[in-house]
Amino acid sequence: MSLRIKAVVDKFVQELKEALDADIQDRIMKEREMQSYIEEREREVAEREAAWKAELSRRRDCASRSKTKDGERKPRKGEKRLDGNCIESR
Repeated sequence: MSLRIKAVVDKFVQELKEALDADIQDRIMKEREMQSYIEEREREVAEREAAWKAELSRRRDCASRSKTKDGERKPRKGEKRLDGNCIESR
């Protein structure tokens, strides 16, 4: 192979390697961004789930404390009824 052809082929191979490296780096960056996005969504879901569980627990506790032997107690002054069983202080 002549030196001129070898130089052209070597240059072409080098450009292909650089393009491949750039593509790999781009894919790595996109994967990291996607992983960050997924982790953030998972954190948000976990926070909402924890808040939901806390609210459910609060309502259950409230419902069990709100009832008397002869039924439900009425809200006192400064309280409001949130649902069928739960009373919240203002």
